[in-house]
Amino acid sequence: MIKLFNEPRVITEIKDKPIKKRHKKDRVLVKPTYTLIYESDKTNVSELFRVYKESPFRARVKFFNKEKNHFSFKRVVLFEFENGEFEISHFINNFGISTTNKIYSSQKKISSVIYRKEKFWYTDNKKIQPLTFELLRGFIGDCENISVYVNKTTERILGSKIFQYFKKRFHWFKTVYESKVSYRLTFNKIVKDEIFKLKDMSLAVLGVHHKLGEIILSSERFGQIVTGGKKGIVIWRGFMKILDGVEHLTEEMLNSEYFYDTCRMARILGRRVNCRWSLNRLKNEHDIWAREITNILLESELEVELNVRPIFKAFANFSGFKLLSTNKDMLAEGMVQNHCVGTYMNKVDRGACAIYHVDGYTLELSHVTESFKIKESIDGQIPQYRNVEKKILKNVQFKGKYNINAPEELVKLVNKKLIDFMVSEEMGLVEAEEKGYVGNYNKVHMEVNELGVDIGLF
Repeated sequence: MIKLFNEPRVITEIKDKPIKKRHKKDRVLVKPTYTLIYESDKTNVSELFRVYKESPFRARVKFFNKEKNHFSFKRVVLFEFENGEFEISHFINNFGISTTNKIYSSQKKISSVIYRKEKFWYTDNKKIQPLTFELLRGFIGDCENISVYVNKTTERILGSKIFQYFKKRFHWFKTVYESKVSYRLTFNKIVKDEIFKLKDMSLAVLGVHHKLGEIILSSERFGQIVTGGKKGIVIWRGFMKILDGVEHLTEEMLNSEYFYDTCRMARILGRRVNCRWSLNRLKNEHDIWAREITNILLESELEVELNVRPIFKAFANFSGFKLLSTNKDMLAEGMVQNHCVGTYMNKVDRGACAIYHVDGYTLELSHVTESFKIKESIDGQIPQYRNVEKKILKNVQFKGKYNINAPEELVKLVNKKLIDFMVSEEMGLVEAEEKGYVGNYNKVHMEVNELGVDIGLF
């Protein structure tokens, strides 16, 4: 038991995979060397052992009086084989007391990064998949309790022992983390195709030269799309098929509020977007194609109710804003306003957003997870701020005729309605008050960071 507490269980590797007829006794088992990379605090486990030595019964009472996962710790171990292969494994070690006052333990492998036969893999014991920097970054965060989605954690990831090990072992690894374009490029592809330079990685992922790739990644909208997952790469690749002269795409056109929707409508209509167009030409094509799509849909579709999510309906009742709930409502709004909101029907139908008509302007809301601070005061102590995550309604875009922005006073009215709704029972956020938190849920955050109008266009 003491040995299990102090050392990880050694992984064995079968050297030279035996043929089917070879007897098990002929297998050569190779024990790797191991290095402890990280270990979480195990004070509670040590305390359980101390009490158990004095009195197993007292240890039983101590164990059953705590949460199930109280007496556990995590351990990250590097196993290295003589042939240069390795595995970095993330273990959870659990200790407890049985009903017969016997101490027991278990060790479970949570996830691993594996290098075998010059191939890189990641497994979470449910599935195995080719390793990417994005997966490796998440693995490091899980191993060392680093949130890779919070600001100022990049330095902690780069300083981890796992990161430094990869940097030392593979000469191309430094290039991978220097540009976001390569974050979802598999290490296996990098090695197989010898994609060791930034310009080659940009071509492999985005299909464009490195300079344009950096412009795409720095774009407020496309940067989030491309780095947002495999779906983002698919979206960009789809746009590449309808772009003429992509090498002439400028940062000004890419960041135009009309570019994304114009490309989307070009795909629908089977048209092409010329990257040499002026911004005025881009806007004109956007407006023409929006009307064309809307007219076709109005003539060809029967009126149906869209699957608007209940939370959006609840806000409509709370605010009094007109919710566009049918396909005809959406199409008519697009025709009246001369923008392409009519093409958002599928987005509304799958629950990704909702569209409202507010005093002559068109409002799009989404339902997203955001991080907030809540002021917490317990037992008269000095109030502290605690980070929480909650689902909120977000003002994505608020446009009028020909995509003009809604006036500031109307934006403030809408945002106030959103805040009032989110601290009401409609969103269930009154639990913050019920649990003793001081002040309305996230009101401080909302006042500092009002729900603004994101870059977007109907």
